[in-house]
Amino acid sequence: MRAFDGPTLLLCAPAGDVERHSVGGLYHHDTRYLSEWRLLIQGKPLTLLTSQPLGSSRQLFYLTNQEAPGLPPQAITVRRQRMIGSGMAEVISVTSHLQEPATLRVELVADADFSSVAEVRRDYAKPAGNWHTEQRDAVVRWTYHHEGFDAVSEVSSSEPAHVTVPDHPPFRPGLPGAGPTILARFCYDIELAPHQRWQTELRVTFEHQQGELESQAARLAGEPAPEADSGQPPVRADWWVVRAVCVGSLGDLNTLRFEAVVDGHQVSVPAAGIPWYLAIMGRDALWTAYQALPFMPELAAGALSAVADLQAADRDPGMDAEPGKILHELRFGKLTAIGDTPFRPYYGTVDATALFLIVLTEYWQVTGDTEFCHRFRPNVLAALNWLDNYADLDGDGLIEYQRRTPAGNNNHCWKDSGDSMRFADGRVAESPIAVCEAQGYAYAARLRIAEVAEEVWGDAPLAGRLREDARRLYDLFNDRFWIDRRGGYYALALDRDKAPVDSVTSNMGHLLWSGIVPQERAGAVAARLAGPDMFSGWGVRTMSSEDQGFSPVSYHNGSVWPHDNAITAAGLARYGFRDQAADIAVAVFEAAEGFGDYRLPEVYTGHPRSEAVFPVWYPEASYPQGWATAAPLLLVRTLLGLEFSRGQARSDPVIPPKMHGLCAVGPPAAGWWRVRTD
Repeated sequence: MRAFDGPTLLLCAPAGDVERHSVGGLYHHDTRYLSEWRLLIQGKPLTLLTSQPLGSSRQLFYLTNQEAPGLPPQAITVRRQRMIGSGMAEVISVTSHLQEPATLRVELVADADFSSVAEVRRDYAKPAGNWHTEQRDAVVRWTYHHEGFDAVSEVSSSEPAHVTVPDHPPFRPGLPGAGPTILARFCYDIELAPHQRWQTELRVTFEHQQGELESQAARLAGEPAPEADSGQPPVRADWWVVRAVCVGSLGDLNTLRFEAVVDGHQVSVPAAGIPWYLAIMGRDALWTAYQALPFMPELAAGALSAVADLQAADRDPGMDAEPGKILHELRFGKLTAIGDTPFRPYYGTVDATALFLIVLTEYWQVTGDTEFCHRFRPNVLAALNWLDNYADLDGDGLIEYQRRTPAGNNNHCWKDSGDSMRFADGRVAESPIAVCEAQGYAYAARLRIAEVAEEVWGDAPLAGRLREDARRLYDLFNDRFWIDRRGGYYALALDRDKAPVDSVTSNMGHLLWSGIVPQERAGAVAARLAGPDMFSGWGVRTMSSEDQGFSPVSYHNGSVWPHDNAITAAGLARYGFRDQAADIAVAVFEAAEGFGDYRLPEVYTGHPRSEAVFPVWYPEASYPQGWATAAPLLLVRTLLGLEFSRGQARSDPVIPPKMHGLCAVGPPAAGWWRVRTD
């Protein structure tokens, strides 16, 4: 189970324990402040009766005891209620169901190893560093120092406890989770009368300090956001799944974010995902913000402010940085502090810079906020300079990427796994690579910024130049990427020799969304996306099942991604294929229903629905994850035909029968727009 609030995350077993040598723990900004948290009665673990999350940041567990000397099984009930915030609070209640008095020993075992999330994920924790443990009354305090990183984790009990900690913690080199064992034991010897209840509250607080590492990191490492207002649901439909999914999405988005102050402005920045990506990732934050924009425009304002503040000013091959480029990833915590990661920040992304420009213009269209566009003009001009002078590696007019640092990613597009750029015969393309959607994003960004330049800045020469640059890219792209075979489609990319990477992929949906596809080719693209090799029944696959690189359990070569489907549906609707867009929307909402708690994971498998009567979980998928969580909101916008111009909303709904009665309302910052279809 998991609970989260902003940069704080708890991973635990179904009974609420955090087991030694597991990936579980209490994390804050990528550092594990609790690595063990186990509850024992008479020295034995408890038996789970039931457990449930209570929203994103709370958990409730009901347990009972195992048989022990002097204690029959199921003689007591233990209730654990837990809340995550800037730390953790847990109330433990023990109720006797015996007819006679009982003497019980209740123990809470805790440990802190201060491993980074990357170390935990790789199944090892470095023992480097210095630990110090203090114990006074019912409080244990672990203090850790390693190079430029200092951290403190403290556990306190509301009830008196006998607390023990070892004087000289041993090391366990070579084991998963190797590091110091500094087990603290909070022991309570309690006397319970028949049917009596005993209770204590345990609090976990922590401190972290990253020295002089990164001023940007210090500004963005803020406190978690407050809970969302639980007023009238902003999305409703006769099919109750739509309401459940969208209300859950808005709640998770409100919790899955950082609060920060950037240039004197309080902003909310969407985090990428749980458990491994509680970080600021440029592409993820911008796509999340774009999809949620009509419902939560403050997320777009925050994401734009944060990535602009972190925009590269200099060239640094060690971080793939170039002037004007928008970052890929910024991590916090121990590895960042000691310099053992490139992500502080890291700029290995080919598309985030154009997405920054697109989201800025969409924010203006939704809110009508021209001052916001004036504020970011220097960042826009720097981003355009990157597109013009750095993004085209070989001067052929297209945008390419190539890894510059060995610690960075091989692929700098949204399909950033190492094997995602595959030919139809299964070969992996070699870089430099010109991926198709990066061309579409750059095309759309130039046209959109041309509107801002003309209407907000009064800069007609800039607007004219951007439109001419977009026209040249449009012509070049459609000449170089189009493939006449297999009914006609666009190549995934061009490889280092400018050969088309000819697999059929969902990236074409992004091309439709960008508008770079001529109308006369859109029908062929839509048909390829709708074919049984691409549409699994639970959504559009990332790669055609006819291609040799396909696997339904490949991260980017056959799986289904909710955000990818939402973008594809929006692109289809843009070109008039509204019924096909609606089919995708229904499939994705049905998938959310199939996952049980009406949340969409980052990714699920591409098994055909004819065989998989429920959506199949992808191993290690983030859940929840920012852009997957926001995807239902973009799908609702697409079905409603909701568009914005200078702060004014207009709608042209096309609603599938299953979503009859769909209606939605926006917040004041988006003009209190309202669409009803019933």
